[in-house]
Amino acid sequence: MQMTPCRKKCWCATFVMAFLLGTLMAGAAEENGPEPLRILQLTGGGWHDYETQQHILSNGIAERINATVDILFTDAPEEDLEGHDWIEGYDAVLHNHGWSYLDPDVQAQMAEVVAGAHAESGIGAVLLHNTMATFRDAPEWFEFTGVDMYHHEPEYPFTVLNFREDHPLMADFGTEWETPAGELYNINRVLPNTSPLAIAYGRERSLEYEPVIWTREYEGVPIFATTIGHHNETMEHPVYLDLVARGILYVTGNLGDDGQAVEGYGAE
Repeated sequence: MQMTPCRKKCWCATFVMAFLLGTLMAGAAEENGPEPLRILQLTGGGWHDYETQQHILSNGIAERINATVDILFTDAPEEDLEGHDWIEGYDAVLHNHGWSYLDPDVQAQMAEVVAGAHAESGIGAVLLHNTMATFRDAPEWFEFTGVDMYHHEPEYPFTVLNFREDHPLMADFGTEWETPAGELYNINRVLPNTSPLAIAYGRERSLEYEPVIWTREYEGVPIFATTIGHHNETMEHPVYLDLVARGILYVTGNLGDDGQAVEGYGAE
């Protein structure tokens, strides 16, 4: 079929408009930066105010970095975490849960499910407070978290001592920080391939320091963990939320050597 001069002009004009539109859209996408990180907050369980903390964490993260946070709240992980579908499509998982009321056999099963989902997907993990004890009757869980713990001290504020100010995660933390409130976990053993970044001294084990912030690699999976965070007033403190946000950037490979988000992943 032969085009008439008019049809040729119309076709050319349409092509030029489409090209210009595509160029403008590409420029806008480049100007707006990368897509937000997709974070799954896995939470629920007993002994803690997870109902409130889920929102403290989600809102605090969204205010600090370029990320969206979905929440999977469950008191029955053995029912809601079957298989590995729950982790698919995310850049990192933020763990804040306590399910140690489960039968020990179920704890062992779920420890394998959760750790296995991370190992299979390679998706990084941020572990907060009671997450370290969430399957405390299953020794294999400690292989994932990087520390072996079972008990904690009475509730009281404690001083966190930063001894790795050279590390990007701790660069803006300050030399020390007094938590508004606290429940210091007694760490029985630090597993190999775990790197403590900050410590605190307890009152019952006054001669013993407890690691309270660390990094770990588990079967190729980057992990950031802290046992700080029992009380809402601690979790909503800017120092704590800044630390958690940097932890997410760290496990997703978006934390610069200066402790700041790489381009495109900071707060707008």
